[in-house]
Amino acid sequence: MGDVVRVPEGAYQPGAGELTLYVAEVGDRIARDGSVWIEVYGHEVQEDRTLRGRRRYAQVRPDLADVRPARGW
Repeated sequence: MGDVVRVPEGAYQPGAGELTLYVAEVGDRIARDGSVWIEVYGHEVQEDRTLRGRRRYAQVRPDLADVRPARGW
């Protein structure tokens, strides 16, 4: 928690395009189609590095995500 993840399209659901998310909470692990997915909750990071106000939910494939400490992104 407190990390920023960048996830390419197709490696998270729901949504389209690349997702950059400040992670506030990690939920359950889900096995689907032979891969592990993780539920994450947080706020999307905008291009100017500010956070969108509304909380966001996504299921993410951690093996395809780029995870960085919030200070280092």
